[in-house]
Amino acid sequence: MSILLFLQVLAMFVGFGLTVGSGILLSLIIDAGDANATGIAALATRSVSMIGGISVGVATVLGVGVASSLGYPLLSTWLVVIYVCAALIIVLAFGVLRPWTLRLAHAAEATDQTPGALKQVAHERARGAGPLVGVLWVIAIAMMVFKP
Repeated sequence: MSILLFLQVLAMFVGFGLTVGSGILLSLIIDAGDANATGIAALATRSVSMIGGISVGVATVLGVGVASSLGYPLLSTWLVVIYVCAALIIVLAFGVLRPWTLRLAHAAEATDQTPGALKQVAHERARGAGPLVGVLWVIAIAMMVFKP
C-alpha cells in the first residue's frame, strides 16, 4: 500500500511540475518578447503538458485506489472537492489553454508577416486560465494533504 501511495504522490508531483511549471515558464518567455523563443516554448509546452496530463491521470487512478484501500468513502467531501478541481483543470487545460498555446505558436511563426498578431494572442483572456488552473491545483493539493 505504501508503494501505491508513493507512486501516486510521485505521479502527482511530476504532473504538477510538467503542467503548471511549463505554463509558468511559457508566461515568462512571452513576457520577454522574443517571438522565436515564444514559438519554441509554446510548442514545447504542448508536449510537456501532455506528458504531465498523462501523469495526472495515472495519479488520479492511483489516488482513488489508495483512498479506497485506506477506507475513505469515495464520496467524502474532500474527495469530491478534488474531483471537481480535477474536472475543471481538465476542461481549462484542453478547452482553453491547449488551443491558446497552439494559436500562440502559430502567431509566433507568422510574426514576420503580422508582427502585432503575437502580442494580441499573447494577451488574450485565455492566458488568464493558467493562474486559475494553479489555484485549482493548490485547492486539490490542500485537500489531499489536510483531508478534512
